[in-house]
Amino acid sequence: MPETRRTRSTMSLALEGLVILVSILAAFFLEGWRNDRELASEVSLELASVGLELERNRDIVLAELSAIDRIVSATDSILLVLDDDPDADFVPVADSLAWLVAMWVPTLDPSFGAVEALISSGRLAQVGDAELRLGLAGLGDLYIDAAQEQVQALSVTAQLLWPRLVASPDVGAIRRVSREFVSIRQEAGLSPQEQMADGRMPSYQEVAFPNGPEVRGTLNLKLMWLHAATAELRPLLPHLERLITLAAFESPVAQR
Repeated sequence: MPETRRTRSTMSLALEGLVILVSILAAFFLEGWRNDRELASEVSLELASVGLELERNRDIVLAELSAIDRIVSATDSILLVLDDDPDADFVPVADSLAWLVAMWVPTLDPSFGAVEALISSGRLAQVGDAELRLGLAGLGDLYIDAAQEQVQALSVTAQLLWPRLVASPDVGAIRRVSREFVSIRQEAGLSPQEQMADGRMPSYQEVAFPNGPEVRGTLNLKLMWLHAATAELRPLLPHLERLITLAAFESPVAQR
């Protein structure tokens, strides 16, 4: 009998120990499961913000391309006029064309706050889709190339064209077009390119535009930089659309 009681007591202690062990393991499991759920929820919320930011950047790229196309078209038109009278110091052109060619050199200004927050928090590694992870990690570099080429176009214009333009007697008329065009559509949160995207250029008169081999060479050099920027920007659109789709798929919050 004592031996039997001792055996039962040992079995009871072993059973209690097993119950305690199972309870501890269950607590650890539930805690880990809860942490995983919280992390997944946080990543999902961040991806929803990333998706909105990607959509915003897509709109910025579209407006940028529209602006560049407009400037390229105006520059080609003025070059035709300048080439027709190559020996003239100044050639009459529409004030709207003069402003587009000489004064408007937009630069790309995307937003990366949400993407950078996801990367700096270390949560990018928690994104399940490898294509989305790689796409977000390298997104900034794709914009840098296009932005640098636009900066070069601005530098060419400022250094080589503006010194000749100030000699025109019609700079005041060009300024009038500038003042009216930039105020066509004023909405907070929109880039200047978006504000002007649908605006019709006001035009009042012809103005004296500088001419000569250096001016024509400057305009052609500027066009080369703008064409290079366009070549960098256009492939961004399908890339952004793909990332937007992947981010929405990864984030149930974004799909609601």
